[in-house]
Amino acid sequence: MACGLVIGTALSVASVEYWSYRSLVTSQQQESLARQVESDALRLESAMADLKNDVSLLAGLPAIHSYIEAHARNDRVTEELWNDRAAAVFVQMLRTHPHYVKAAFIGAEDGGREIVRVNGGENGPSRVPESALQHKAERPYFQEAVGLPLGKVYVSSVTLNREGDVIEEPHRAILHVALPIHTRSGDPFGIVVINVDFLSFLEELFPSRVGRYTYYLTNEAGDFLVHPDPTRSFGFEFGTRYRVQDEFPELAADFDSNLVTFSARGSARGLGVGRLISFRRVFPDPAHPLALGIAASYDDVTDQTLQVGWGALALTGGLLLFASFAAYFVASLVTAPVARITAAVRDFGRGGTMTALPTERKDEIGVLARVFEQTMQTVRERESQILATSMKLQDANADLEHFAHIASHDLREPARRVAGLADVVLLKEGGRISAEGDDLLQRMRHAAIKMLDQITDFRSLTRIGQGVLLREETDLAVLVRSVLDERAAQIEARGIRIQVGPLPRLEIYENLVQLLYGNLVDNALMHASLDAFTLAFTAEETPQGYVLGVRNTGSEIRAEDLKRIFAPFTRLQLRTDGSGLGLSICKRIVERHTGSIWAESGTGYVHIKFTLGGHRNDGIGGDNESPRDQL
Repeated sequence: MACGLVIGTALSVASVEYWSYRSLVTSQQQESLARQVESDALRLESAMADLKNDVSLLAGLPAIHSYIEAHARNDRVTEELWNDRAAAVFVQMLRTHPHYVKAAFIGAEDGGREIVRVNGGENGPSRVPESALQHKAERPYFQEAVGLPLGKVYVSSVTLNREGDVIEEPHRAILHVALPIHTRSGDPFGIVVINVDFLSFLEELFPSRVGRYTYYLTNEAGDFLVHPDPTRSFGFEFGTRYRVQDEFPELAADFDSNLVTFSARGSARGLGVGRLISFRRVFPDPAHPLALGIAASYDDVTDQTLQVGWGALALTGGLLLFASFAAYFVASLVTAPVARITAAVRDFGRGGTMTALPTERKDEIGVLARVFEQTMQTVRERESQILATSMKLQDANADLEHFAHIASHDLREPARRVAGLADVVLLKEGGRISAEGDDLLQRMRHAAIKMLDQITDFRSLTRIGQGVLLREETDLAVLVRSVLDERAAQIEARGIRIQVGPLPRLEIYENLVQLLYGNLVDNALMHASLDAFTLAFTAEETPQGYVLGVRNTGSEIRAEDLKRIFAPFTRLQLRTDGSGLGLSICKRIVERHTGSIWAESGTGYVHIKFTLGGHRNDGIGGDNESPRDQL
C-alpha cells in the first residue's frame, strides 16, 4: 500500500510538471501565432494605405481641377480635353493594378452622374463611353464620401458588387476608396473613387495564406468576409449571418470589446481542443474596421516557428560569413588604395610634394587616382602662372605708382605758377584791366586751383590701399560728429538740418572712413541746390551686416547716371566745382574694406549707400534726429 502511495504521488507530480510545461509551451505558441497575425495585419494596413495614396493621386490630377474650372465657364471643348487626359491616367492606374476594377470621377450634379469612368477587364482597362455613364447619387459610398472634409479619404465596408439592386454573378467583393473633390471656393463638386476587387487584392497580398494556417477576415460587426467554408463568407448579403462571435464563443467577449489584438485556446465549444486562434483589428477607416484572424494547431505553430527560427539562424550565419569576406575584400582592394589617395591629397593641400598614387589600377580606384594626379599637376601649373602674373602685376603697380608720383609732382608746379601769376596780374593791374579781362583772369585762376585739387586727390586715390592698415573698433557716431564739426561754419551758414544715427560700432580703418564720410558730406554740400536741406546719416542692419549711408535732399541724379558717378572725372562731376575724384576716392575706400557702394535717387533726394565688410559690434552710438544747433 505504501508502494502504491509513492507511485501515485510520483504520477501526480509528473502530471503537474507535464501540464505546467505544456502550458508554458502553449503560451509560447500562442504568442508566436499572435506575432504572425500582427505581421499580416500590418501588411494589410500598409496595402490599404497604398490604396488611399492612389486615390489621392488621381484626385490631385491637374486635369481634374482644370475640368472643374472649365465646367464653371461652361466651356465644353475644354472640359472634353481635360476629361481625355484624366481618363488616360485612370487607364494607366488600372493597368498597373489589376485588382482595381474601376476608377471614376463622379460629379455631384445631375444625380451624381459619372464624368469619367474607366473599367478593368481581362483584356485590360477601357474607358466607358459617355452614353454609358451612370448616376451614383443613391449609392451609399457616394453619399458618405462627398460630404467629407477636404483631403479626408473614405474607405467603405466590403460588400458584394451589385448591378442595380441585384448581386452580380459570379460574386465579387468590392471595396470603395474615394476622396471628395472641392472647388476653389471650398464647395463640394464630387468624388474620385477606385473600386477594388477585394478578394483578388487579398490573394495578391497573401499568396500563400492557405497552408498550415487557416485565415479569417470579418467586418466591424463580426460577419465573415473570408472563411475556409466559402458558403459562410458574406452570408449577411443573403440574409443569413455567420459571425465570429457565434463560431468561436471563446472570442465573443473580446471581439465585442475595444481590444485590438485578442487570442484564444481551443475548447470543445467552438475552436476545438488542440488548436489556437488569434485576431487583430485593422483600421483602413475608423468607421469600418476589419478583423484579421489566423487559426492553427499547436503542432503547426511549433513547426512553423522552428522553420522560421532555423531559417533565420541560417540566414544570419550566411550574412556573417558574407560580411567577413566582404570586409576582407574591401580592406585589401578598396580601403588601402583610398587611404593612399587621401594621404596624398592631404599632403598636397598642406603644400607638400605630390606622392605616388595608385594610377596603375584598372578599376574605378585607378580612374580616381589618375584624375587626382592630373588635377594636382594642373593646380601646380596654375600656381606657377598666378605667381608669375602676380610678379608682373607688382612691377606694373610699382611703375604706375612711380609715374603717379612724378606726374603729380611735375604737374603741380605749373598749375601753382599759373594761379600765382593770375593773382599777381589781378593785384597789380586790377585797376587797368577791363571787366572782360578781369573775368578771364578769375577763370584762369579758378581752373589752376581746380587742377591743383585734382592732382592732390589723384595722388590720394593712388595711395589708398598702400601700406599696412589695422582695423580698429570705432564708434561711427563719434567719427561723423568730427566730420561735421570740421564743416560746422558752412552747415550753420546754410541752415542745413542734420540727422545722425543711431550708428553702430564697427571694426574699420578709421582714417579712411573719416575721409569717406568727409567726401560724401562735401559732395552733398556741393550738389544740393537749396539751402536748409536735410543731411541724414543712416544705418540699416541686415543679415549680411550694416548698410550705411548719407542722404541729402535738394538734389537728384538721373537713373542713367547712377552707375557712372563713382568713375573718376565723369562729365556729371566736372559740371560742378571740385576735383571730380571725390566719389571715386569713396569707392576706393569702400573696396579697401571689401565692401560695396552705390547710389539711390528719387524726386528731390540722393542717398549714397555703402557697406564696410569686416566684423561688427552690437554697440550702437549716435542720436536721433537733431537740428544743427544741437550739435
